[in-house]
Amino acid sequence: MKTIVEITWDKPKEQGWLCPDNISLALHAYCKNTKFKVGEVGQDLSLLPKRGISKKMIEAELFIDACIAKNGQPPTYRQVQKHFGLKGVSSAYFRLRHCREKMIKRN
Repeated sequence: MKTIVEITWDKPKEQGWLCPDNISLALHAYCKNTKFKVGEVGQDLSLLPKRGISKKMIEAELFIDACIAKNGQPPTYRQVQKHFGLKGVSSAYFRLRHCREKMIKRN
């Protein structure tokens, strides 16, 4: 079964809160066994892997963005470790470092 949902918004003061990343984060948090593709109308999310963007990179970006939106600052390495179920803080550091290096190379 495939369902398409279109969300429109009324120009809130904080325009970033209804961005595709935040919608995806909310959907994944509440419906963990369901697969979602979220994007602006006209975007093709199937191109992301071809551009070198992995699922882990997207998840890390969404988590960081959500923490910044909620707390006004990025998460600590310990929060990243806990969120992704990593064995240690150094694993969180290397995951974020890897993502950062990939993003810099891509741009």
